[in-house]
Amino acid sequence: MSHRVRSVLLAAGLLAPIAVVALPADAAPPALTVSVTAGAPGTAVTVTGTGCSSTDDADRSIEISFISGTAPNERLAGQTGSYDGDTYPFLVPTWIDPAQPAVIEARCVSYDYDSDSDDPVVLFSYDPVPFDVLPGGGPAQTATLSRTTAKAGQAIRVDVTDCAVDLDDEDSPFPSGILYAGSDLSGRTLGSQVGYAEPGFDEQGAGDAYLLLVGFDGTPIPQGTYTFVPGCTKADGQLGYEPQLVTVDGTTAYDSIALTTTKGSSTVTLSGAGCVDQPVDYVILALDTSELPDFPIIDELASGSGANARILHTTRHGLAAGPAARAARSGSTRAAEPVGDLPQVIQHPGTAVPAADGSWSASWDTGIHEGAVLAYATCGDPVGDGFSYDVVEGTIEPAEATTPTTVVPAPTTPATAPAAPAPATAVPGRPTYAG
Repeated sequence: MSHRVRSVLLAAGLLAPIAVVALPADAAPPALTVSVTAGAPGTAVTVTGTGCSSTDDADRSIEISFISGTAPNERLAGQTGSYDGDTYPFLVPTWIDPAQPAVIEARCVSYDYDSDSDDPVVLFSYDPVPFDVLPGGGPAQTATLSRTTAKAGQAIRVDVTDCAVDLDDEDSPFPSGILYAGSDLSGRTLGSQVGYAEPGFDEQGAGDAYLLLVGFDGTPIPQGTYTFVPGCTKADGQLGYEPQLVTVDGTTAYDSIALTTTKGSSTVTLSGAGCVDQPVDYVILALDTSELPDFPIIDELASGSGANARILHTTRHGLAAGPAARAARSGSTRAAEPVGDLPQVIQHPGTAVPAADGSWSASWDTGIHEGAVLAYATCGDPVGDGFSYDVVEGTIEPAEATTPTTVVPAPTTPATAPAAPAPATAVPGRPTYAG
């Protein structure tokens, strides 16, 4: 697994609302190991811990936070994670004040395979480790939001510095970010993840991100104040930017979308509503799963479950202003980059013109007969007055096989030839002819 994918997966579960359970009284006290406890901006800090290994029944990981400042002005300055010894460093950022104290905090969380809930529980928290931020220089590290108030389903452009993307470099920086419920800028008491920032690329290839204010799995977002935590994955570590507050002050028709498939058909239909007087740009993704290897991530992908949107989501590359949008405007169909060892995901971009009532639809023959599909769509410009629809997904299934029926012909009676007529009886006498 690449450092980019690993760090994104580790960061994706941080700061979620989770229950806390007590550690057994006879358990050995867990301990953190920190590579360095002092450093200037740019220093990579690796954190590992004991007592948090996965079991046959549960996945366990260490969630790590780097916090700078004193209450009530503490700020989350970095976050990363460690999974069964596979860890990823965080970087000391330039935007924090070296005169302020800093601390590394971590907790062990567990995902139980047999639990009915997808939420983890906190098994325990490690003792905090103080960190001395030393003076030093470095590039400015800022994340500038185009606006801090938006409706659910709309987007906020996030322009970042020191995270320029090079599309030709496998180890290029990778901007990202999570929108959390709550307004705790220290990160300690933040709630569930209610939105995410994904990479987008402008015409020059400079890095930015788009914060899509849509609930995961179509969950509505109540009006209120939320915390956006921007970040940048680099080759040498995870860089955190200063978290910022975002206000949600209304909603859109972002959940009025559906992706329809029919068993035995390779054609899918994407439809939506609520988009009035604006064009709809969409991208449908399809992956043929008929000959994929048999391992869990593939089984999950082929099932069309909610988590699969995040797997195929990595191929989107930013619908709002990136290559997918440009492909949509040109009407072309292209193949996306492979995801790991998976086959290529086929992208079908397009534009739909809604009816007067805001409804629209588009169909596409994927050319596959067994696979996973999902779709993204935007109504107008989601960074402006438009909005981004929620991600929708489904599966393409082959027609059910029918059991051939053997037709047994009914018995027949052999045909009987008609009996020959009896010979005529001769009449004595001589025939008489007229004339």
